[in-house]
Amino acid sequence: MGKIYKLLFKVCNLSFLVTVIINVITALIVYSLRYQKYLNYIAPAVQSVLIGFIASCVPRRGVEEKSLKPINP
Repeated sequence: MGKIYKLLFKVCNLSFLVTVIINVITALIVYSLRYQKYLNYIAPAVQSVLIGFIASCVPRRGVEEKSLKPINP
């Protein structure tokens, strides 16, 4: 049971760090373009698009596995 919690903790930490990095980079770009008043709208939009793209690229288990037997033979 301890291994599961350690893995979950690592995944949560990694996702938090990715979110912080995306927000910092977005803030730097927005500040350099002088659109500070739109930062509260731009940062979550960029974050959701990038994280959604990353999540959609992760392959799911069981897709295209030939070793699985069909349910109705």
